[in-house]
Amino acid sequence: MKNLRAERAALRSGLLAMTVLLATPPASARTIEGVSLPEKDVVDGHTVILNGAALFEATFMKLDVYVVGLYLSHREHEPSRIARCTDVWRVRLTFLMDVPRSRYQSGFRDAFDRRSGRSSIDGASIERFIASLPAISRGDVHELTFRPGSGVELSVNGRTRAIIDGRGFCGLVIRGFVDPKDAPPGIAERLVAHR
Repeated sequence: MKNLRAERAALRSGLLAMTVLLATPPASARTIEGVSLPEKDVVDGHTVILNGAALFEATFMKLDVYVVGLYLSHREHEPSRIARCTDVWRVRLTFLMDVPRSRYQSGFRDAFDRRSGRSSIDGASIERFIASLPAISRGDVHELTFRPGSGVELSVNGRTRAIIDGRGFCGLVIRGFVDPKDAPPGIAERLVAHR
């Protein structure tokens, strides 16, 4: 009799736990222009959280180009701290239109040329990164992930295309998203905005 009661109690506990798990909504996500950005992501087994997200528009034609999300190990609202590259970060770009390879490459090259601190970066690293940039198709997801000690990894639709070593290169890349002087208008403010 005691065994039957114990089995029933265990069954009720199990059913209750399953009901709670099934009723718990998934981690919330932010949606911009139909692109869902989860509030959390995982880099090498470590959770990173969505610090901010934005829509990039080509300014003169008002074309929606991509949705960008910045993931950090903890919330940070000071661009200079992020640009020190002492912790993992990920920038996820989800493209809303096709972009020819030459245009994508020239966009990065122009941005790097304008960015402060470029002179301290090995030009071969920049060229290797730019050479790894492919043509873009609508819906492509490009991720730039920095791991201390490993460098910046570019992956396209989940496949690694390049890994560029160095905190200097890391700072050059991330400032183009978080520093209002270097990022496209409105992007940095949304990626590092106070909540």
